[in-house]
Amino acid sequence: MNLWAMWLMIVILLTVIELSTEKVYTFSFILSSICSLILSFFVNNLTVQFCVFVVLGIILIIVYKIFFDKKDEEDMKHLEEDKLLIEEVEKKALEEEKVINKSSSKAKSTRKKTTKKKTTKKKEEKKLEE
Repeated sequence: MNLWAMWLMIVILLTVIELSTEKVYTFSFILSSICSLILSFFVNNLTVQFCVFVVLGIILIIVYKIFFDKKDEEDMKHLEEDKLLIEEVEKKALEEEKVINKSSSKAKSTRKKTTKKKTTKKKEEKKLEE
């Protein structure tokens, strides 16, 4: 089996794993396996290719942790702030809905009273007419 075919299968396997998980750590090994795949056309030694794969993968994970984990923490803070804002807005919306429901129920009861008064007046008028 050619070494480049092996590295191609590793790239495909790691890509499938990357797409099925939320973490980005396998992405660094995808890049390092692509480098090993390219290296396999020039160097026919599996040990050298594997060392490049492992060392480059670890370096890329460290770089990812340094630069992107801080960004992830900031994103999490923003998500928490957004969550709190959404909860406040929902709470205010519920309070406003309660106020609207109270005022609409008062309006309904006022309409009922007015309707009853009109009905009573009509009944009295009919009695007077008779």
